[in-house]
Amino acid sequence: IPRCRLELFKKSFVPDSIRLWNLLKAEAREAISIKSFRKNISVEIANPPSYYAFGKRFINIIHTKLRHKCILHYDLYKRNITNTPFCSCGQNEDVYHFFFACKNYSKARNNLFNQLFMLDLVNIDTNLLLCGDVNLPLQTNINIFSAVHQFIEESTRFT
Repeated sequence: IPRCRLELFKKSFVPDSIRLWNLLKAEAREAISIKSFRKNISVEIANPPSYYAFGKRFINIIHTKLRHKCILHYDLYKRNITNTPFCSCGQNEDVYHFFFACKNYSKARNNLFNQLFMLDLVNIDTNLLLCGDVNLPLQTNINIFSAVHQFIEESTRFT
């Protein structure tokens, strides 16, 4: 792996690819065909939980973009895509702000938390809203995602 003085370079294509290649099992690195290479790495690829594919496609895409931090002003500003990190209310528009703080979405937020409180969840945080919890039953995760999708729709932030 080339010496990386900056974190930005360390996460760039070549150093990161070399690091990932070195993490592969020997069988995958020494494969003599593409078919055997794919077979060896397919075991290592974890499938996302089934509830990630829940709901309307458009809302699910928005939910995924929120999970990957690539849709709100603050996230886009950090990547030099937009000129401002601010929401229309004047605060930094990150995931926490969107779900928990923005005054523009108070009614939708009340509906979201009313639905979540009925599920008797102990800790409601951005990670739960974006990723669910693999320790919870599938139906509970689907209910969480359903509430989040309803919030996204009711907020009208992405329409």
